[in-house]
Amino acid sequence: MSSPGNSSFNFFLNGTSGGNTDSGVFFNDVLVIQEGTLATATGLSPNTPYIGWFETRINDQDQIMMMASVDDPAIASTVDRAIVIVGNPTGIYTETLIAKEGDELIVGRFVADFSTGPHSMVFRNNSRVAFIADLDGDTLTDGAVMHFDGSTMHILAQEGTPSAVSGRNWGTLIGAPIDINNSGDWVMRGDLDGATTDDSVIVLNGVQIVAREGGPVPPSVGAFRFTSFGTGAVAMSDRGAAFYYADWDDPDTSRDTGIFVNDRLVVQEGVTQIGGITLLSISAVESNFAISPSGRFVIFEGTLADGRDGAFVADIDGGLGCIADYNADTNIDFFDYLDFVADFAANAPRADFKLDGVIDFFDYLDFVDIWSRDC
Repeated sequence: MSSPGNSSFNFFLNGTSGGNTDSGVFFNDVLVIQEGTLATATGLSPNTPYIGWFETRINDQDQIMMMASVDDPAIASTVDRAIVIVGNPTGIYTETLIAKEGDELIVGRFVADFSTGPHSMVFRNNSRVAFIADLDGDTLTDGAVMHFDGSTMHILAQEGTPSAVSGRNWGTLIGAPIDINNSGDWVMRGDLDGATTDDSVIVLNGVQIVAREGGPVPPSVGAFRFTSFGTGAVAMSDRGAAFYYADWDDPDTSRDTGIFVNDRLVVQEGVTQIGGITLLSISAVESNFAISPSGRFVIFEGTLADGRDGAFVADIDGGLGCIADYNADTNIDFFDYLDFVADFAANAPRADFKLDGVIDFFDYLDFVDIWSRDC
């Protein structure tokens, strides 16, 4: 769902002419593209039909990104993959091809497929897309995390190349969970090569280690070490904060998992109270949590001590404890002010401090007010 409240999804349909037309992509309740429709995006061959979809995403500009299956006559296989952006979904829509099976994304390496899991593709404003390509050739280097910034394609990470951990290369990245915000800051939970006791790591922008399997948890949690990060989501707020689920080696297993924002534990099993009832457990698997763009709200799946399962929303004050800690280093200082002013001058999405969709002097006044009071 977008910030204006619009949604996009792919549904199966009944009452159609047959199995080749029984699914479609919707904008709210409006059918935009039905299975069997011929693609019009430049880069796909004439007479290329859409034959299905894995996922759709929508941004605040009402663009829809589709992870689509097509049958391009110029590609030998009968099921081909394509990432396409649809514009103006309520009128005469447009199609823009971002990448497809057979494209040369890295010199000498061509797309064999894309990761199609729900956490391996991201769509943001201004046609910003992040995705994972499965390339042909050497299987030790065939997984690549890619970022299309609206005009240019970039490689964020590739299997077999140096990671943020000195002396360790990226291992398997196919299917890795990723997220990117409207400014291009990104987070990923990836695997390293080598020992399996410390090979899972969460990185920010490819260079900053946020958390690592076998590494210490934040001191505020205790003298423990991370043991795993589940198989679900990671998330990146527009204010540059990384969200992730983690498990650690507290002997008291009733309180050894939680959701973190950078190094701050914001939801914890056995501790967090919801309506006066203790949170018994937190989902660690697919679609276990999501955040609002600002990072203020986290929605997560869990079970309460009274046996009820549910989806719960936590208001965590901007995701940083203090939203004046603009660079998320746990210190409120002049560097936060400088970073905010730089974003404000550049009209960067993070500078929308009031979260009203407009970057103006009121954002500056609100930030300075909170910053001057140290929250």
